Amino acid sequence: MCAPGNQRATSRGPWRHCGSLRSVEADEHRERLAAFVVRARRVLASPLAQDDEQLARAAQIKLDVRDGSGFVLEWLPDESALESLAARLRPLLLQRDPVYYGKAFASLGYLVRQSAGAAAEVKAHRKRWDNVVEGPGTRFYVQQIAADSGRLRRSWRDRELADAWFYGDLIHADEGPAGAEAPSLESRFHAAFAFIADVVALLWRALGLVYMLRASLALPDWAWTTPVGVDGGQWRERPGQIFMAPEGTPLPDGELGDEWRQVGPEWPGFLLGPQPFAQPQASDSGAGSTES
Repeated sequence: MCAPGNQRATSRGPWRHCGSLRSVEADEHRERLAAFVVRARRVLASPLAQDDEQLARAAQIKLDVRDGSGFVLEWLPDESALESLAARLRPLLLQRDPVYYGKAFASLGYLVRQSAGAAAEVKAHRKRWDNVVEGPGTRFYVQQIAADSGRLRRSWRDRELADAWFYGDLIHADEGPAGAEAPSLESRFHAAFAFIADVVALLWRALGLVYMLRASLALPDWAWTTPVGVDGGQWRERPGQIFMAPEGTPLPDGELGDEWRQVGPEWPGFLLGPQPFAQPQASDSGAGSTES
């Protein structure tokens, strides 16, 4: 029987196994790291996160001079693809989120604290993350020059532009630069692409490190088996019980009332099939019929 002081509530079950407080603490770190692994797997399941060729272009800026004018060539990925990847990635960057990368590395460091080599590797990984996520940005900066006077109005580092895209274009409409003096949407988008590509590269390495240490970490199986994507673009069929009630019946908050009846085999098949509505078909006699 567990001593009261050794019981801990978890998000995956009512109570953790009995054991020493140190063992319970280690389990809490394993659960936190496992949640990070699930999120990392979801991020890296994104098609753009797996497109090495496109991600490599994020660091490439081509310069050209023609007829006395300078030109900058930048690769911009599909906007919807980058927005999807950014949304999946964002929880890893929020300090208040349970899967925040800093919390994950703290848990990983705790679990490998007995191995000097592994602890040093974790520390080095954490430093790289801090440099990218918390740093001011070092890839490039954009200057805004007054056309009439040639005077510098303002400049932005790439990380400022990336934050402007995250908070002004992707997440909120009332934050980030706006107005005539704001950097262009394309500049913000490209900076965000470069930043996201850097974080994705770090995430691949971090997940690889966790996988390499998996034998000593002893993470729960769900860290590696939890589904992280949906195979959409198709009808899905799944078994289940179907209940219906007269039109206007309020949706129940708990148990179904007597007005709800289970649909049986006598119900028209088209209501249970992959098509939401049956299409009328012309019969030989010219009368309309409904395919079931």
